[in-house]
Amino acid sequence: MSEEAVSGITIAKQFAVVKKMLMERDFASAQKILHTIARTEKLGPAQYGVMAGLVAELVKYVAPSDVFRVAILGSHTTQPIATAVRCAFLSEGIVADVYEAPFAAYIQEILSPESGLYAYRPDMVVIAVGASEAQSHFEGAVTDDAIQQALEKHTVHWQKLWETLNLRLGKPVLQHVSEIPEEEFLGIAERRAKWSPSRIAEVINSRLINSSPGLVRWVDVDRLAARVGRENWHDQRLLHHGKYGFSPRFLRDYTVLLTAAVRGALGKTPKALILDLDNTLWGGVIGDDGLEGIRLGVDTPEGEAYLAFCRYVKGLGQRGVILGICSKNEFSTATEVFKSHPQMPLRLEDFAVISCNWNDKASNLQKIAEELNIDISAMVFLDDNPAECELMRQTLPAVMTIDMDGDPALFARKLDQLHLFDLQEFSDVDMKRTASYQARALSSRLKMTATDFDSYLVSLEMFGEVWVAAQEDVARLAQMEAKTNQFNLTTRRWNAEQIQAFMASPDHDVLCFKLKDRFADHGLVGFVIVSYQMEEARILSWLLSCRVFSRTCEEFILGELLRRAEDRGVPVIIGEYAATDKNAVVGSLYLRLGFVEQNKNEFVLYLPGSMHLKTLISSGIAS
Repeated sequence: MSEEAVSGITIAKQFAVVKKMLMERDFASAQKILHTIARTEKLGPAQYGVMAGLVAELVKYVAPSDVFRVAILGSHTTQPIATAVRCAFLSEGIVADVYEAPFAAYIQEILSPESGLYAYRPDMVVIAVGASEAQSHFEGAVTDDAIQQALEKHTVHWQKLWETLNLRLGKPVLQHVSEIPEEEFLGIAERRAKWSPSRIAEVINSRLINSSPGLVRWVDVDRLAARVGRENWHDQRLLHHGKYGFSPRFLRDYTVLLTAAVRGALGKTPKALILDLDNTLWGGVIGDDGLEGIRLGVDTPEGEAYLAFCRYVKGLGQRGVILGICSKNEFSTATEVFKSHPQMPLRLEDFAVISCNWNDKASNLQKIAEELNIDISAMVFLDDNPAECELMRQTLPAVMTIDMDGDPALFARKLDQLHLFDLQEFSDVDMKRTASYQARALSSRLKMTATDFDSYLVSLEMFGEVWVAAQEDVARLAQMEAKTNQFNLTTRRWNAEQIQAFMASPDHDVLCFKLKDRFADHGLVGFVIVSYQMEEARILSWLLSCRVFSRTCEEFILGELLRRAEDRGVPVIIGEYAATDKNAVVGSLYLRLGFVEQNKNEFVLYLPGSMHLKTLISSGIAS
C-alpha cells in the first residue's frame, strides 16, 4: 500500500499497515509510513508508545550502518524518554536504537570506562537529571559562602563529567535543564530571599548552561514544566511509585521539545518560514474583501489575533528565520496589505522572497528553495487550507507543513510550541540574514540583465576579507558547523571547544571569511580549518553559506590559504571530500580549483605554480 493510500486513514489503521509490512519484510515502506505518522501533529501518549514499539521492531531488520545509536542516562525512569527518542528521530526520517543505562547510575556510567555506555558506543547521549538531584548538593548549605561553594562544586562536578564524555566519546550530548521546584514554602518571602530553593535552581541552570562545552545541547524541560504547570508536570504519585520524572500525559510535548534538540544536533533545524496569506496572516480574502474588508488589527477580536500572529512572525524574522510568502493571489493586490494597511506590522522588506501567483504551491515552494539556495527540507510551510496542506505533504514530504486552520488566537502559540526554529544561541549575523537573502534576490534579478556572468559579478561590487579567527568568532563558527550542509566538504561538525583548540594550536589555521556587496553586508559567511603536517597543509573543514554561492568566494579564500601555506614553506595542499546526501554541490570543487585526485575523495594541489586563481572579489571590506 502506498503512502498516499494510507494518508487518509486513521492512525490505528496505519499502525496495522506497518505491522503487516514488517511481517512481509517490506521494511523501507514501513519506515516511510512511520516517518509520516511521526510528523503528525495530533498524537497521544499511547500512540507514541505504539510507534516506539514498532521502531524497536524495525531496528532488528535495518542495516547497523543505518541505525542511529542513542544512550539515555538519568536519575528517573527513562522509559518515557526512550519512547520520545525513538519518535523524535523517526520524525527526522532516522531509525534510532536506544540504550537505557541502569536506574540513577549516570555518574558511574560516565566515569567508568567499563560501563555499558562505552560498550554501546552511542552516536548521541541524552542526560535527564531531575532538580532533586541538584538540590541534594545544597543540603546543609545556609550561609552565602556555603551556597557559593556548593554552586562552584556542582559546576565543577558537571564539567568533569562532560570532559570525560568528550574524551571517551566525543559525541553530542542532549541534557535536560533542571526544573525549578514547585514548592512555595513562605510565598512571596521566597522571592525576597537571596537563596531560596527556586533561586538556587535558577542559578544552577544559568551556570551550567553558560559553562557547558559545545558538545552539550540543552533541552529546556523547565520552560515546558512552567508552561503546562509544574504541579501537572510532576505527577507525585508516579514520581514516588514509579520514579517518573514527568507525567506521561505530556509525552507529546516532551517529544516535540526533544525533536528540536535532535534537529539542532544533526544540523537539521529549518531555516525558512514560508507563509500563505489569506486567513493565515489576516482574516478574509484580500482579492474579494479589499484592504478595508480584511480582519487585521485591534478593531475586532479576530483582527487582533491576526495582528498578534503577524508580530510573532516578525519576531522570528528579527531572530534570523528567513521569511517568505507563497500564496495564490495577484502580486499587486496581496502586497498592498504590507504597503498600505495601517495595522500590518510586517513590511515587504521583512520577506526574503515573495511568490504570489496562480501556480500550484508545491511548484512555487521548489522555486523558492532554488531562489534562496536552501534545501527543500529547510523550509516550514504554513497554510490555513487542510486540502492544500495534505497535497503539500504528499507532493513535498520533506517540507514541514503546518495546518493553520482554526482560531487565529492560537496561531502564535501553536507555531511556538512546535519548537521548529529552536537554537542554542543566536548572533548578530543571524539578525542580518533576511537582508542578506533579500540582497541575494536583488542580485539574482541583476543577473538576468547582465550580458555575461563575469559582468554580473563585477556589478555586485564585492569586497571580501579573510582573517585569523578570534574568540568572538567562535560561536558563529560552531553554529555554522552545526547547520551548514551544502557547502561543507567533510561535515565533521567540530564543536566550539574543538575549534578553540585548533585556534590555539601553532600547527593549525582557522581562517574566517566575510563578504560585502552593493546590496548587503553578509557578515561572516565562510571559514576553513587547516592542519600543517610536515610538508603538507590539509584542509580539515571548509564551509560557506549558501547565501554567497557561485561568487568566486572559493577562489578568494583558497588564494589566502595558498599565500599562508607558501609563507610556511609548505609545498602541498590536500583537500578531502566526504559525500553526503546534501553536499553534492561541492563534489567537484577541488577539481575545479586545480587540485588533482590522488586517492578516493582526497585531492592534492602542488605549490608553486598554482597561485593564479580568478576571483572577482576585491580585498578588504569597503566602508
